[in-house]
Amino acid sequence: YRFDRAFGETFLDRTRKLIERFHGAEDDRVRVIMAAHAPDNCSPWMLDEINRLARRHGLRRTVHLSQIISEKIQVESLHGCTSTEYLAQNDFLGDDLLAVHWTFCNEAEWNRFGKLGLLRRTDRQFHWFDRGYETFDDFLAALASRKRKTIRRERRQAVESGIAIECVTGSDLTEAHWDAFFSFYMDTGGRKWGRPYLNRTFFSLIGERMADRILLIMAKRDDRYIAGALNLIGNDALYGRHWGCTEHHAFLHFELCYYQAIDWALAHGLKRVEAGHQGEHKLARGYEPVPVYSAHYIASPGLRRAIADYLERERMMVDHEIEAMGDYTPFRKG
Repeated sequence: YRFDRAFGETFLDRTRKLIERFHGAEDDRVRVIMAAHAPDNCSPWMLDEINRLARRHGLRRTVHLSQIISEKIQVESLHGCTSTEYLAQNDFLGDDLLAVHWTFCNEAEWNRFGKLGLLRRTDRQFHWFDRGYETFDDFLAALASRKRKTIRRERRQAVESGIAIECVTGSDLTEAHWDAFFSFYMDTGGRKWGRPYLNRTFFSLIGERMADRILLIMAKRDDRYIAGALNLIGNDALYGRHWGCTEHHAFLHFELCYYQAIDWALAHGLKRVEAGHQGEHKLARGYEPVPVYSAHYIASPGLRRAIADYLERERMMVDHEIEAMGDYTPFRKG
């Protein structure tokens, strides 16, 4: 990212006015809390200004740690340290924090945070792992015969209507690609709950500023893009993020989001593909259920007790789901 001081000043000016208008209003029933949106979005100058405002007005603070993989990559690239270390260096970790959420931590960190008294949560995602395969056919060879045949059939049918697949990254990304993909993104958002939250400019900016970390897998028919999948390229993994289309073709979603991602990961030495949370249909395509870990500090004792009770029950459910789903992966047994 390139930090914009003028934008930061505008943000702080709005924040000061909000504090003056609302903090302590309605007989002190309305309180304002200062939040650093995320470590990757806040420069050292911004963190210092937020700290000053909090101290001046007696406000508590909150922050999200490691919300997404790209945040971790960005902080390490900009500052040469983890998100936690960066915030500690800039005096943004302290007893006045109302809540801290560490969304992406490994199991060892998760256990360590538990010993420190943080609340621990598990969830599950679906990941594909390179278990020494050199080609997609090597991966298929590890599957049960019926599953192997199904995937081959799906890949064949996905492109049988004259569809061509392109994998685009780096300097090959153009505004024409982003125009097409934005239409796919808006279509998906319009058909699902909620609403699209990224605007067209966002895609141009990531294409400009982190093109080498972007992989677009695009489908074209009759010389026109009809579907696409957006991935982020990590050091050892490919991260699936968004998908959309303007034409429906059987199995094209699986081809772009799952099979082409595996092909690309194998060709570029990436050891796994992370396809995200939802969709048990990923199991049959070779994506395995894995636990993901987060840790949370909640200051309020009453709220903390309620959340702790819920998380204990949820951890048991997630463990059970992962164990049960393991029986439905397509790999040969025995």
